[in-house]
Formats: sequence, C-alpha cells, structure tokens
Amino acid sequence: MEQRNLLAGLNEPQRKAVTTTQGPVLILAGPGSGKTRVITHRIAYLVKHEQVSPWRILAVTFTNKAAKEMRERLEKLVGIGASKEMTIGTFHAICARVLRMEADYLAPWGLSKSFVIFDTDDQATLVKRAIKDLNIDEKQYRAGVMQAMISRAKNDMLGPEQMAEQAAKYIEEVAARVYKVYQKLLRNNNAVDFDDLLMLTERLWRREPELLHRYQRKWEYLHVDEFQD
Repeated sequence: MEQRNLLAGLNEPQRKAVTTTQGPVLILAGPGSGKTRVITHRIAYLVKHEQVSPWRILAVTFTNKAAKEMRERLEKLVGIGASKEMTIGTFHAICARVLRMEADYLAPWGLSKSFVIFDTDDQATLVKRAIKDLNIDEKQYRAGVMQAMISRAKNDMLGPEQMAEQAAKYIEEVAARVYKVYQKLLRNNNAVDFDDLLMLTERLWRREPELLHRYQRKWEYLHVDEFQD
C-alpha cells in the first residue's frame, strides 16, 4: 500500500502520529475519533515504508473484540502473512503466551508447563473454600469482597505478605490471610487466575533480566490501544 493511501482520510495530527516512528507517541482523543485507525495505519507504515520486520511489532489492547478487530484491519493493510508475524492481543492473552513459552521458569511458583487458567467462577469457588478453611465468618467477610480485594492487590503487584504488611484496616488483614490460602489452593490445582497472568509475567521479567532483554530486543515497536484501561 502506497504512503498516500495509508494517509488518505487522516487529519494532520493523525498523519503526524502515523509517520512519527522514532520515540514515544501519545494519542489523546475521545471515543470514535479514530485512535485505533491511527495505530493500525502506523503499524502498516512501519512495515511498508520503514521496512520494519512484522515480528518486531507488539500491539496490545484491552478486549478480545478489539484485538480481533485490530488484526482484521492489519490483514487488509499489510496482508495476512505479515499480520500473523505480529504479536497482537489483550494484555492477559499476551502475558499468558509469554508464560506458556517460558514455562520452564515457573517452577519456583509451583506451576508446571500444563498450568490452567481459572475463570471468575473457579476463583470464587476457591475464595469461598479459603474463607471456610480459615473459619472466617462469610456473612461478615463476603467472598465477593475478598475476591475483589485480592484482585486489587494483584493488580498492584502485591503478594499476600506484602498485602498484609500494607494493611491499614482489619478487613485488609483478613483479605491478606484469605489471599495466602487462596494462592495455595490455586497452586494445588496447577492453576493461575487472570490477575496472576499479569503479575507473574512482571515478576518473571524482574527475576530474569536476560529474558526481559530478549523480549525487549524482539518487540522494538510497542502499540497500546485503550492505554487508560
């Protein structure tokens, strides 16, 4: 696709974002203003006019629907073959892929290569069991509340011990205790939850800097849609 076709229909700020290929670019605009279009056209510009190898491109978005739409757009812009070489997906899907590929590093966290991902219902079942195992009054400390607090801690990259250390209220201390048992139950099932996908990937890269550098060398161009989410 010729450059003029890639830029057709874009306004001046959008064209500037598409053709700026060195350094970070932040696009701030309202819903329906064409942010995803700018990202896909920038990726196509990199491949078609900057001769960037497709496998060096990472595109991350927030929902499976958005990731599917992004890939379909790129298939039309650069072709199916080139789009397949790119890494495109949600934060969780890409982290899951990394953990699968680097499963040999997961043993310290009690996981094997065949680990499973528990959905929300599975997580709720384990939280309820953890509450029961700790003889905690579920009417006073509801499973849904405990589950939400554990999820928030994981998104802050806090383990059970760190959560307990930072607890400012008694309910947070209780949640940290539930969190610890919940994690043990997960690992007994060779399982992770959705939040673990993000937290374990972050911890893996921190623990294995050479592994992190390999991914940094691979993904030279990072594109994040719906960054605020």
